[in-house]
Amino acid sequence: FLQKKMAAQDPPYNTASRARENTPLLGESRKEDGVASFSSALFNLTKGIIGIGVLGLPITFKLVGILPGLAMLLLCAVLGGFAAMLLQCCGARCGQFSYPSVAEAAWGRTGILIISLISVIYAFGTSV
Repeated sequence: FLQKKMAAQDPPYNTASRARENTPLLGESRKEDGVASFSSALFNLTKGIIGIGVLGLPITFKLVGILPGLAMLLLCAVLGGFAAMLLQCCGARCGQFSYPSVAEAAWGRTGILIISLISVIYAFGTSV
């Protein structure tokens, strides 16, 4: 009933414009839902990290100044590199090479839950 009423109120369109309205902007998806390649996942993670840095750096430098801002930036870079090195070393020792696998090897099922929770909070936190 509602479709008939709405169709009666619609202005006349030609069939070509109506077909364009129903066509998806990005085309049809050929992949299964919920499946991403490694490169796609890596690119999305990189976008999130770089995006937050780009948004946060100017206000940081404005609030603390150039020299303290550069010192903080250098400290964060060193700590990030050290954390990545520790993760790689832990993965090599236990034979696991992903965050959840290393967390499971270190803390069992609780480790996987903690890493998953942190990942969800990070994902929602970076969706500005």
